[in-house]
Amino acid sequence: MLRIASTLLATLLATCFLTPVTCGAEEDKPPEQKVFNGKWNNQKYGTSGPLKCIARPAADGKVNATFSGTYKGDPFTYDVTFDTRPGRGKIDLAGKATVSGHLYEWTGALSGDTLTGKYTATSGYYGGFTLKETKSSE
Repeated sequence: MLRIASTLLATLLATCFLTPVTCGAEEDKPPEQKVFNGKWNNQKYGTSGPLKCIARPAADGKVNATFSGTYKGDPFTYDVTFDTRPGRGKIDLAGKATVSGHLYEWTGALSGDTLTGKYTATSGYYGGFTLKETKSSE
């Protein structure tokens, strides 16, 4: 399912989102993950539902993410690795995932605490999602 006002700001945001901050004993600590919650929609059928994304930094500036939610009451979960690159006022994202045997391609952006995306699938599904970062204590 699924660009920054200046190159310097984009690089800073990407670094903050993708790179753990380490200091002394903290170096052995796993990279920080970010959790986003919100809603997805399928424009082909006019359906929608809750969506959660847990994003973790990966190698080479990529991000590994697990999306989970429900479709007509049935739970789903899928993993995706997406590419990142600085954009205008945001970090652009792109990824692919196979869900229920269908290839989904999506593009999106991280802007502040908001993760948005649009997707198309080989099944004919298309739509989008808007998620807000949820702090781990919430």
